[in-house]
Amino acid sequence: MRLSYRFGWSGIQAATADIHFFSPTRNTFEVDASGGTSGFSRTLFLLDLYHQATENKTTLMPIHFFQEEKYRQETVKTNVDFEADHVTGLREKNTERSSRQTNVFKFSPVFDLTTALLWVRSQTAGGGRH
Repeated sequence: MRLSYRFGWSGIQAATADIHFFSPTRNTFEVDASGGTSGFSRTLFLLDLYHQATENKTTLMPIHFFQEEKYRQETVKTNVDFEADHVTGLREKNTERSSRQTNVFKFSPVFDLTTALLWVRSQTAGGGRH
């Protein structure tokens, strides 16, 4: 599935996003998304975004995601790996004062945005009662 969005207010376009949702293997699906500010909004706030996520099709649990945010004066890269009992995230900022920070969160289950939305959508209304 391919989706294209335009964001704005009062008829003024402020940003766009293109999302490709597909299944490269029998057990996984992927989301590739890109977007950013556009038009007049881009002159005020420069942002380009790329996001790639790999998810487990059976469990609706995330496997990995990478995201790159490009602003006027910095680039932020985020890599997150999801394991059964923890999540490891690496965040890198490339600015005049570059930084690199790894965090480990020892709890589960943890969803990413895509799998959280799919999990909520898979639930029946009223907690299983119709």
